[in-house]
Amino acid sequence: MDLLVPVTHLRVRRRRAEGQVHLILDNYYFDLDEGTDAVWRACDGVRTVVQVAEVLHRERGWDLELALAVTRHTLGAFVQQELVSLVAPPSSNPSAGGENHE
Repeated sequence: MDLLVPVTHLRVRRRRAEGQVHLILDNYYFDLDEGTDAVWRACDGVRTVVQVAEVLHRERGWDLELALAVTRHTLGAFVQQELVSLVAPPSSNPSAGGENHE
């Protein structure tokens, strides 16, 4: 999981209202706390799960192991709610011959 890239679904919208952050998918609302919102915002479709955790470590000052645990847990919940997909990163080596090493 750590080397996969979290990609947020295009139909999901992030909204802030009255001090609360929500993710909205169709008619479903998901409330986010500061940690889960930080994970959501760090998911740019390029960073791996580990890199998302490193963003939390740097920006929030969390211990790296804590940031990684929160990131894994949060992304697992996001995947279950169909807010995010975890995909293999694009190959950085164009001569890799299309092999997939998962």
